[in-house]
Amino acid sequence: HGEAIAPGVQLVAAHLDHGLRGAAAAADADFVAATAAAWGVPTVHERVDVRALARERRQSIETAGRAARYDFFLRAAQAHGCGKIALAHTADDQAETVLLNLLRGTGIEGLAGMPVRRPLAGAGSPEVVRPLLDVWRSEILAYCAEHALQPRDDPENRSLAYRRNRVRLRLIPLLEAEFNPRIRAHLVALARLAADENRYLEAQAEAWRATAFAMAAEGWSVPASMLAAAPLALARRAVRQALAAVGATAAAADRAAVERILALARGELPTAVDLPGAPLRAIRRGDRVVVEPVPTTAAPPAGEAPLPVPGRAVVAGIPGAVRATQEPVPPDLHAGPWVGYLAVDRIVGPLRVRAWRRGDRFQPLGAPGERKLSDIFIDRKIPRDERQRLPVVADDRRIVWVAGVGVSEAVRVRPETAAVIRIAWEREAAPSPAEE
Repeated sequence: HGEAIAPGVQLVAAHLDHGLRGAAAAADADFVAATAAAWGVPTVHERVDVRALARERRQSIETAGRAARYDFFLRAAQAHGCGKIALAHTADDQAETVLLNLLRGTGIEGLAGMPVRRPLAGAGSPEVVRPLLDVWRSEILAYCAEHALQPRDDPENRSLAYRRNRVRLRLIPLLEAEFNPRIRAHLVALARLAADENRYLEAQAEAWRATAFAMAAEGWSVPASMLAAAPLALARRAVRQALAAVGATAAAADRAAVERILALARGELPTAVDLPGAPLRAIRRGDRVVVEPVPTTAAPPAGEAPLPVPGRAVVAGIPGAVRATQEPVPPDLHAGPWVGYLAVDRIVGPLRVRAWRRGDRFQPLGAPGERKLSDIFIDRKIPRDERQRLPVVADDRRIVWVAGVGVSEAVRVRPETAAVIRIAWEREAAPSPAEE
């Protein structure tokens, strides 16, 4: 306000009316325009209906409002050739952000709170800066009083309808009164420490990803054994970075999606998993985990073939082969998702291998009864286009084993079982372009 501005720096004031407060919001806009004119600063103003935006996107008003603000800031900065977008977040806002992130569940990134600076929309975009992030709200109010400035007061900041306001007005005062009067300072200090560690870990993950991952325009791949053996802190970040690099949304790169990809690398999930929020899937091909666009057409129906014991069966549409051998009961019946042990005395007639068919029913090991196999696939998060690629083994009476799902309760090994049929899916697949 009247203080010297560094030579060559040009300011533009940007004000967005969220359409939430009627005449009060219009008065705010007039105040911004008048103050900026008195200081010789050009202004840009827009109005958006945040309530309608929240309904359309099925978001909270807070989330929709934040998205609308940042979209507006980006447009305003680009229209006026501004390289920086200065926001007025304070140390109090930082403490509230860290606490809010803790309440909804977070990692080190969330503990770091808001960064002092970051590109708004990727490399080369205007940079968001927060010059007041180390300044407390009380210090700003004291400065305004000392210089006879009259800041506008938004009554929405006192509404307990918003979670941030409840944290500011209820939770933090409670923590200060009953646990630690310096809780805000400690939260801000935690954010600084977490930000330092987060930057280091991000750089380490980026360097490792550059050597381990094969990136393509629409996807990527990585050796499954390498991903499974990497320290979890490194692997999680590298996967998240790789997803972001191919345009995955925050929903597609969330904690659950990253953990599913890591489980796929360890062989704990079936051959593929869909990534919600993006037209992408992660699929296991040999010793590689591949992230690629979801196919737009379903795989053609697979055929059927007899499965001799001992012997193997190859079925059109199902990768690799299914092998069967008769063996003594092994000491450990848990051999992974691609191997199953069937009690010989429970098998009815010859075995055959085929693909899943609509209407198939199956009783998984330990289940009280049969269910639709399609429902079981949904529960196991097996993508629709992958279901035809999983071998199904049946006898003359029922399905006895499904790759990635397990053995039927009807043919489970019991204490009196003398021998078993070992079923193993020997998977094979050609590499995708992302692997080359």
